[in-house]
Amino acid sequence: AGIIANCAALDIFNCENRGNITAEKGAAGGIVAYMGNKDTDPRAIIECCTNYGNITGYDCAGGICGNMESDNSGVVVAENKNEGNITVTAKRSAGGIVGRTCSGGAFADNRNNGIIVNQSTNDDAEAGGILGENEDDEISVTGNTCPRGDKYARQEVVAPVRTVTTPLPVIGGTAKTVPVKTQQPI
Repeated sequence: AGIIANCAALDIFNCENRGNITAEKGAAGGIVAYMGNKDTDPRAIIECCTNYGNITGYDCAGGICGNMESDNSGVVVAENKNEGNITVTAKRSAGGIVGRTCSGGAFADNRNNGIIVNQSTNDDAEAGGILGENEDDEISVTGNTCPRGDKYARQEVVAPVRTVTTPLPVIGGTAKTVPVKTQQPI
């Protein structure tokens, strides 16, 4: 982890990681690798943190937190940003902000600009732009200003899609290239 390898419930604010992180076992995160608070304080907050490094984890990987466990939804992950690429190599999930959580909780105003790659061969392995895996299946979406924002945020967390654009060469025409794009997001 860039800042904390393993901790119970903490309030973490305004942290920044600029280094690349690789975990050959367990979870990897730009700020926290593993945050477990199942039997202690039910609340945990990670807010206003930024990761610039590339993160590679064996089990779970996230730009801000690799694996976050809690028995309730007292977890708040807000206003964080990931700029690095996130890769999980063997077991579970990769997410731009959090690789895996089993607590649901509130995710608000987080942004991922990195590429998310899941190299796991497990059938239940997942990847998401904000959250890779949520065992609780309850997600709170805030910060949207129109109804489409809620739908977009939920899609971005579970399975992000993009419209692809590229120039293609033209043979025998007056222009050297022509811009093209997919008909729908893929």
